[in-house]
Amino acid sequence: IRFYTQTTQGDTDSFSAPVTLLNGKQTYVDQMAAVSERDIVAIYPFPVADGSGGCAFKLDDHGTMALDSLSMAKRGTLLIATVNGRQVADILIDQRVTVGVVTIPGGITTDEMKIILKKYPLMGGKKAEKKQKKDVYSIGL
Repeated sequence: IRFYTQTTQGDTDSFSAPVTLLNGKQTYVDQMAAVSERDIVAIYPFPVADGSGGCAFKLDDHGTMALDSLSMAKRGTLLIATVNGRQVADILIDQRVTVGVVTIPGGITTDEMKIILKKYPLMGGKKAEKKQKKDVYSIGL
């Protein structure tokens, strides 16, 4: 699970890559993910009317700061969500996000959701709370 920010063609090839959006338009994204699976501490999966799944991801402190920063710096651009390397959502960054939760609104397959459910605890569960506390203490706060 990775989230990439939209960039401009003016960035060099070593920092950006061309991509086709889900609507068929061409754009460029940063080659380094802004938020990745390592930043996720808990999930909230939900069904979508088209038969796919969506999921909210609660981020650790690192992911929360990254999301907050990019939501200010990249407002008006897209956040490209991928699952297992497959592009599943193009999310418009239209406001600042300080709560540390990013949501993929749909496009996750049943098989992908099964893997996600095995890997991450549900939001509000004891494992998620312990992991969040451990991350906070591990950086000396």
